[in-house]
Amino acid sequence: MATGRIGKMEVAFFDWLFVNRKSEGLATECKVAEGVADCLSIENGLVTEYEFKSEIHDYLLNEKKKTKKHKLYDEVKKLKSRIPNYYCFVIPESFLEDSRFDVDLFNPKYGIILYTPDFQFYYMRHPHRLHQRPNSALKAEVFRRMVRTNQRLVEMVLNSK
Repeated sequence: MATGRIGKMEVAFFDWLFVNRKSEGLATECKVAEGVADCLSIENGLVTEYEFKSEIHDYLLNEKKKTKKHKLYDEVKKLKSRIPNYYCFVIPESFLEDSRFDVDLFNPKYGIILYTPDFQFYYMRHPHRLHQRPNSALKAEVFRRMVRTNQRLVEMVLNSK
């Protein structure tokens, strides 16, 4: 989602978050410790970062560039101010068939959410907490961006009907 555009997969995922995960709020393109998150969601008072990948080459190139971010998330005890409590990749099922895909390359605490061609979502692996403390800085970022994101989502849904 580096282009800042929200596509059909993202709209379906946001709906899934609200219905299945009981998200209290979500926003896209939020600042985190190192860079920008595709999506942050507040669930039970804790922040989850979701990273969307739709093509394997995007995953391989982009995630290798984010080594500093992932190292920081591994060493979360040093800095907690803008690090989410959980981290998940949201990827198509087709990634499982590609031998180059290995989410454990980064952090075994990261979750993996798979989606089907018709945008059904399910966990392949649930995330584990990166740290315990609620993150007020990221929650504030989510709420600041919610109005803009929700306006875009409503427009997208209305235009798709």
